[in-house]
Amino acid sequence: NADAAAIIRTIINMAHSLNRNVVAEGVETKDQLAMLRDYGCHQIQGYYLCRPMPGEELTGYLHDHVGRKR
Repeated sequence: NADAAAIIRTIINMAHSLNRNVVAEGVETKDQLAMLRDYGCHQIQGYYLCRPMPGEELTGYLHDHVGRKR
């Protein structure tokens, strides 16, 4: 909603003014990702990228997925 978007934009702007990188957590949709990119968010984490997994599965996942999207 508009209020949440205004809060997010304000927090990102404040971090930029303090020369901080911005990491958004809990990103679940393509629309959320697009909004955060538009607002200048540097990095994201959340289910949109990948569901949580045991550490032993991570190596295989990274091998199969990292680099393909570039």
